[in-house]
Amino acid sequence: IDGPFALFILNRYTEPAIPMLLAAIKRNPMLFPPNLVVLGAVHPGEPENWEIPLVRIERCPDNMMASLMQNAAMCLYLSKAEGSGMTVLQAMTAGAMLVTTKSGANFEVAGTAPFYCESDNPFSLLQSLRRMLDESPKERDKRRQMARSLVIDNTWERCGNKILSTLRRSLI
Repeated sequence: IDGPFALFILNRYTEPAIPMLLAAIKRNPMLFPPNLVVLGAVHPGEPENWEIPLVRIERCPDNMMASLMQNAAMCLYLSKAEGSGMTVLQAMTAGAMLVTTKSGANFEVAGTAPFYCESDNPFSLLQSLRRMLDESPKERDKRRQMARSLVIDNTWERCGNKILSTLRRSLI
């Protein structure tokens, strides 16, 4: 993928946000990199014109997805009611500059590491992008370090231990 790119992760949770993303791109295309990479299976609601040059990737291995997230100028995960937060954790592990929503488990697992916007408001997305682009390299590094430390707190082993601890306390 030539030049800087934005990565939009498309799945059943993010498909409803496509019109909002397109509206934001139309309002201020200068805030977006010159290329958009859409990662995920093709959905029937996808537009024919994404407003900026598009690279479409329907499937890729996890290591390639992590590389896309890491090398993207911005990673957009504009989900509505996503319950697991796994994609957000993957982006944080990869060191992505992540813009997401507070819906579902995203805020619970990610804390203040990503930039947040409302899933149906293009002005909110544009404001988040402006904040992200205004950060200095030192602030970005600090954000990435904070994200990685939060990911460490969300390992399967730690989650399992918390569940067992809760079960033990409830049986007393």
